[in-house]
Amino acid sequence: MSRSEPPTTRGFLVGLVIGTTMIAFGIGGLVSTTSTASAFDVGTWVVGADLAHDLVLAPIAVICSILITRLVPRPWRTPIRSALIASAVFTIIAYPALRGFGRATAPGNPSVQPLDYPTALATAIGAAWAIAAVWLAAIAVRTRRSRPRVRMANADTARPEVEGEDPT
Repeated sequence: MSRSEPPTTRGFLVGLVIGTTMIAFGIGGLVSTTSTASAFDVGTWVVGADLAHDLVLAPIAVICSILITRLVPRPWRTPIRSALIASAVFTIIAYPALRGFGRATAPGNPSVQPLDYPTALATAIGAAWAIAAVWLAAIAVRTRRSRPRVRMANADTARPEVEGEDPT
């Protein structure tokens, strides 16, 4: 590798070799331990998940980012984005439980998905937004305290004085 080559090229190549090796190991293990039909089902699911991400989730994320950038003041963007990302992650993780996947494999077994998953999801999302609200309140207080206070020094003068500023 020459000195003029960017340092990220070496990291990319190392990641490419490691990643390709891991993918090949996973595919080999899948094919050797399951039937061809099961391996094909997994492949179909992986391609479907990739398409769903690229055609549905990524455009939604881009649209949300554009809307936040245009509608939300700069200091508030990070807490709102954080709460949105947490809400999305919680929803994706809870989706199988909300849909009841797994109950059909063990009918009559009350230990399969015994919890109230909609309430748990609402609680987690509520906690994320409560944290964002506290964060936004802290930003508002900090912004308010950092602004100089303007007061009128004398009713006869038209120029307001800023606290801490020399009046001369």
